[in-house]
Amino acid sequence: MQTYKISIPKPCTEDWDKMTKTDQGKLCVACNKVVIDFTGMSTQEILHVLLNQKGKKVCGNFYNTQIKNPIQYMAPTRKMKWPAMAAMLVAGLFTVAPAITHAQRNTEKVVHPVSVRIDQSGTNETINTEPGKDSLITYKIKVKSFKTNTTIAGAQINITDVGSFTSDKNGMVVVSISMKDVPEFIQVDCWASGFETSSQTIYKTQLEKNKKLEIFLAEEERYMMRGDVSIDH
Repeated sequence: MQTYKISIPKPCTEDWDKMTKTDQGKLCVACNKVVIDFTGMSTQEILHVLLNQKGKKVCGNFYNTQIKNPIQYMAPTRKMKWPAMAAMLVAGLFTVAPAITHAQRNTEKVVHPVSVRIDQSGTNETINTEPGKDSLITYKIKVKSFKTNTTIAGAQINITDVGSFTSDKNGMVVVSISMKDVPEFIQVDCWASGFETSSQTIYKTQLEKNKKLEIFLAEEERYMMRGDVSIDH
């Protein structure tokens, strides 16, 4: 999964309200080109449009909250139509596995590898662990809006020396950490589109006492900005 940073190096000062409306956005008379209006798009839709325009100069109109933070791009999955699937089955290109019953699913043990980087005597060492070992403790982190107390889906959480995670549709992230090698404190940064970035230090003593953590994000002041778009990863 690629992470991209969108920016507008030289914001345009032309009045958006005075531009002529088009199908994609508005026509800027000053530079005679269409300014694509991204304000009604999700971050994934924005990336999809920009990546399809790779190599071309794109002028866009955004809310500052849409492009402030790095964005992880999730490529859309292609659904295979049944006639094509049937043809491949006949050709023997793949087989259909038998359905797993509810009872079978509950008895299966799913192991998710976790990489924990620790600092020992000034050198970094990577240790691969897995949930289920005695040294691992699983935490549930929920991201919420400070103003509305509602959960935030798609929030990005970065835990120093542990990894980066994205909250699910319920604003939840589940992380397994090896407490044996956790330092005295860890740094947690969290951000989401439309919200201020939250940075906080969580001490090991707090982690040992509480397995459910909540991160509250304050809503960010929103304004429009436009100009030639730069995208890096």
